[in-house]
Formats: sequence, structure tokens, C-alpha cells
Amino acid sequence: MSTQPTNAALPIQAAPDPTGSELAPLLAEPFARVWEPSAAQVASARAVRGRLLGRLAASRAAESVMFTARRQRLPSQALGQGVLAQTPVREGTSCA
Repeated sequence: MSTQPTNAALPIQAAPDPTGSELAPLLAEPFARVWEPSAAQVASARAVRGRLLGRLAASRAAESVMFTARRQRLPSQALGQGVLAQTPVREGTSCA
């Protein structure tokens, strides 16, 4: 026989009303229409989304021709006595 105490299960209570009695009148008509965006707001949001998607596509296209390489494998260029330069990112060329 076990000497450890048993933990009784906690009772499960019903979920509270998500709207609450004080908010219910604000979510019903005529106030419910206030929460809907106007046609101008919807058009503006679509225009902003379109511009952002255009910027994303342009950024992705520019990034697709770039790559990075390990520093040890990159060619170095002497800029002066004791000064070497390496370019870790090059557009459209291969360092491999």
C-alpha cells in the first residue's frame, strides 16, 4: 500500500462568456457596423499591401544574385603595403 497522498483532480469550471455582459450592447447593431472598415480603408490597405509585396519581390530578386563565401576562400586584393581587402558579398559573380 502506498504511503504517498493522492492528489484529487481539480474541478473544471465553465469558460466565461467571451463577450461579457457589459460589452454585448457594443457588439450588436447599430454599433457593430462601426467596427467594419470602410471601402476606402479596404482599398488603402490593399494598396499598401501591394506596395509591400512589390518591395519584397524586388528585394528578393536583388538578393538572389548575391551570395556569401567563406573568408578563407575569398581572393584578397592589396590596397597598399600591408593592407589587404576581401569582398564577402559580390553581385552576379562567383568566388568559388
